[in-house]
Amino acid sequence: QYVSSTKTSSCRLQSLDLAGVMKASQAISREIVVGELITNLMNIVIENAGAQKGMLVLASDGGLFVEAEVSIGSQDKHILQSVPIEHCNELSSSIVHYVARTMESLVLRDACEVTQFANDPYVVRRKPKSIMCAPLIHQGELSGMVYLENNLTTGAFTRERLEIVKVLCSQATIALENARLYQQ
Repeated sequence: QYVSSTKTSSCRLQSLDLAGVMKASQAISREIVVGELITNLMNIVIENAGAQKGMLVLASDGGLFVEAEVSIGSQDKHILQSVPIEHCNELSSSIVHYVARTMESLVLRDACEVTQFANDPYVVRRKPKSIMCAPLIHQGELSGMVYLENNLTTGAFTRERLEIVKVLCSQATIALENARLYQQ
């Protein structure tokens, strides 16, 4: 388990494939239709993080709502669903609440081994391996988060992959706000 501050480390980013990150960032920033933006964002983040499944959770009206659920290899993509996290059985609500409270990224090498989350109903039922949850912060406020899982292996999410996700989340936060304003 490790927690990372939401500030991006420039040293780590130098070792990453900057061309790939820039291409992904541009793809995110180009989209102004909320549904398409969310679909593109989730596909890009899942691919760059090495996740099997990802969810976009957005803060709205004092609550947290799952707005997208995307899985690798599945044609089922649930976009713009606005399901309160309390009613979503496909993620760990205690991890989501932890990231919402701390506004820091969280990476778990093996979620079942972390005492703090071991009694979470989702963790008990599904026994997820690797989990990453990164906040979307806009003007110092939590606007949402990206929740990712890889259940093939423990330790799937490295610090380098977290740095990529944090860069993409920064771009996504701005793009989501712009898309919402355009939609209004």
